[in-house]
Amino acid sequence: MNKITKQLLINANERESGVTIAKYGQLYGSSLSLAIAEDMLFKKEPRLLICPDSLSTESMTEEIKFFNQTNQEIEVFPDLEILPYDLSSPRRDVLSKRSEIIYKLMKGEIDLLIINASNCLWKLPPRKFFDSESLEIKVREKLSMDKLKKSLKRNGFDRVSVVKDQGEYAVRGSIIDLYSPNEINPIRIDIETILLTLFDCLIRIHS
Repeated sequence: MNKITKQLLINANERESGVTIAKYGQLYGSSLSLAIAEDMLFKKEPRLLICPDSLSTESMTEEIKFFNQTNQEIEVFPDLEILPYDLSSPRRDVLSKRSEIIYKLMKGEIDLLIINASNCLWKLPPRKFFDSESLEIKVREKLSMDKLKKSLKRNGFDRVSVVKDQGEYAVRGSIIDLYSPNEINPIRIDIETILLTLFDCLIRIHS
């Protein structure tokens, strides 16, 4: 595997930007995924893999994860699942997942991001947008109720009396229940004691 033909092409623009383009030649079937997985072990740097379509994106992801038996973070940037001329908006969970991946990229937590070519055509908000709109909540950290509610509203959460579905939040006194599309269970935040807990909304509703 170490003798696989591999050419690194670095032009003047890439030197200035710090970006390296890796070109692999004479690789067939799953050997390309194996080459990428092996290369990730020797060079600890973030990578972007652009696949021609959704099908190849899915297969490459499965193969690379199979060959890369490490704790390196491999993510797929999800499709918006709409066409440019569609009047409908993308699903909330898709937008939330895309935002989560971009946030993880900003923090350097992704080793390989896999994306299909059509996704490269969609314009994304600038980095400063995610810097200003991202809100980290930490246990025992002082938190403003007004700031949290405004942030949830700006990020598309719906205020309800009882949280049942993803993308909803409810306020009762110093307690906020919110159900992020990226979480399996809703989160309860007590502003006064600064505690974060997970709960099952179905059990709580029935009780």
